[in-house]
Amino acid sequence: MARPRKEEIQKAVRQSVSFDPEQFQRLQEYCTREERSVSWCVRKAMEQWLKDKGV
Repeated sequence: MARPRKEEIQKAVRQSVSFDPEQFQRLQEYCTREERSVSWCVRKAMEQWLKDKGV
């Protein structure tokens, strides 16, 4: 049985982000240690940053 399609507003948006090599290495190490994907960690960090900014 096929998975139900998500409504357009629920679909994730792809975006390219650049990191300097040291940042990316530290991010990968953290993700490995926490058993999380890079995208999950970036989404969580962005959510916290937006919350801190009152957005």
